[in-house]
Amino acid sequence: MNTGIVLLTILGMIAFYGLIGYFLIGYVARKIWRHSLDRYRIIQILLVLSIVFVIVQAIRYQSWTLALPITGILVPMISMMTTYRRKQAKKHMEEA
Repeated sequence: MNTGIVLLTILGMIAFYGLIGYFLIGYVARKIWRHSLDRYRIIQILLVLSIVFVIVQAIRYQSWTLALPITGILVPMISMMTTYRRKQAKKHMEEA
């Protein structure tokens, strides 16, 4: 029974902090760069930040069995971000 409560609490914390991060990243982008981000872009930023956090924690605790696969996930994420940026630029060029 306690395991279920702990799992529910952890999932709630992830959802709460994810939601705060989602709105905070959008707010910061509007205030600093005067540029609003779409949902896809904000979620990408959150995923990259969480992956970097896991990498830092793995290096900190010297858990190389976790650091290497997570680093392998980061490379396609960066590639996906650049592809999305190119598609958006192409879309803006076609509209203009």
